[in-house]
Amino acid sequence: MPTEQRSGRTFDTATEAPELSAMTRRVLDSLVRRAGSGDIDALIQLRAIRAAAGHAEIRAARALVAGPGKWSWGEIGKWLDISRQAVRQRYRE
Repeated sequence: MPTEQRSGRTFDTATEAPELSAMTRRVLDSLVRRAGSGDIDALIQLRAIRAAAGHAEIRAARALVAGPGKWSWGEIGKWLDISRQAVRQRYRE
C-alpha cells in the first residue's frame, strides 16, 4: 500500500484521490454553465451541494480529532490558517 509523509504524518495515497477534487470542480463548472444557459435547477443544485459540503467539512474536522491520527484543533487550525479557537468554535460538537 503506497504511503506519503506530510507534516510528520503518514497518509495512505491509495485512498487519496486528487482526481476526485478535479472531478468535483468539473461538476461545479458544469452546473455554472447550465445556470448561465437559463437552468434554474442548476443553481438549486449548487446550493444543495454547498450545504452538503459544509456538513462534510464539519464531519471531516471532527473525524480528524477523533480518528486514529488524533489531530489537535491547533494542528487543524494551522492547516486551515485560522486559530485553534476558531477551529474549535466552528467544528466542535
